[in-house]
Amino acid sequence: MSSPATPTPAASAPGRTYPLRLLSISFYGAGAAASTQFSGALGRQRDYSDTVEDYLMVVPGPADGQSEVIDHGSGLRVMTLPASGHLSFLRAVVAHVPALARRERTSALLVDNTHLATLAGAVVKWRTGVPLIVNSMADMPYNPHYELERRSNGLKNALFRLLLPWVDLLRVSTQAEVERLTQAGVPEERLHLLHFYVDEAQFAEAPERSEGAGEGAGMTLLFVGRLGSQKDIPVLLASFAQVAPEFPEATLRIVGGGPDSERLAARARELGIEERVVFTGAIPYERVIEEYRSADAFVISSLYEGTCMVLHEAALMGLPIIATEFAGAKDFVRDGVEGYLAPIRDVDAFAAALRKLLADPAKAREMGAASRERVQAFSRASARREWDALCARIVGLVPATPAAGQGGETSRTEQGGETSPKAG
Repeated sequence: MSSPATPTPAASAPGRTYPLRLLSISFYGAGAAASTQFSGALGRQRDYSDTVEDYLMVVPGPADGQSEVIDHGSGLRVMTLPASGHLSFLRAVVAHVPALARRERTSALLVDNTHLATLAGAVVKWRTGVPLIVNSMADMPYNPHYELERRSNGLKNALFRLLLPWVDLLRVSTQAEVERLTQAGVPEERLHLLHFYVDEAQFAEAPERSEGAGEGAGMTLLFVGRLGSQKDIPVLLASFAQVAPEFPEATLRIVGGGPDSERLAARARELGIEERVVFTGAIPYERVIEEYRSADAFVISSLYEGTCMVLHEAALMGLPIIATEFAGAKDFVRDGVEGYLAPIRDVDAFAAALRKLLADPAKAREMGAASRERVQAFSRASARREWDALCARIVGLVPATPAAGQGGETSRTEQGGETSPKAG
């Protein structure tokens, strides 16, 4: 590929809280990073950049395009590297980011997943000695449900375990992940809890649900998300099929597109519930908010999730929640308060939760009000406090030789200034 664009170095911003120049490697594209489908992802990056001297994101751009740098203000710049896919982007990062990190006087690297991005970050750290902070986005490491989803997931987790000695801090978004990882032997002092928050401004003008919503058995159940194996929609369909005869006016709306769309529609026909289940396909985000407004309850049967953005969006709209016990749901839903929880992959338990909710609309509305109150604990202000705490920890890593893996130290070689983890 051609030489990447050279960012104009950002001047140190006066009044910033932390003297850090952060370089973030994101395997999401620039368009996706700005999309409302990530419920304010670009706004969160601006929040992060607002407290440090400089925040440069490196993301994949169109394979046939040119590298460019976009200044979003607040110290946030986004640089694209042309790439045709994840492996192509990995090669581009390895080829160009070490030199970029040196030019930018980078204080620390942040990467956005625990497999290919961590591999990229480890290579850059090896070449530069810069501390590496890994974002665990979706409760994947050491999660048996993730590993059983497909064979490649087990390989990704094996790669992460090999790379873990290079990771200085592992950011997770739920307390449930902290508990799983410490049980797996990851030292708690190398973990940092920083949840994601939903951009509440997008819901500020969303109309209240109509009076009388949820009366009788004619409740509308809503799922929002990508139709892929992670969401385990067959469990949701089978559970709804169990209770549908008891509540003949209840409906299920499945909002979103994805690779499993046709297979799931066929499964609904096999279960005899095709007239009670609506698949909207992918729709504009503005219409998604209208779906929340019209619904009476939110349902999600995922195998694994970290902070679940759609769950928080549903809570902002005052919906009770029925969810499987993935990390993000366990952190948010108190069983019987904001909704009901069911074991992962357990059709009968999920159906029982649906039955309880459909049979008691008054209780459902009470749980919806509790959801709206509960989501305030996961606010932008609390996330910013957690980000500030992470920055303070990064500052502690920067002056000293970067820390290495479990019990290890990091030594700099005399040739080329590269680093390598040593056994403790």
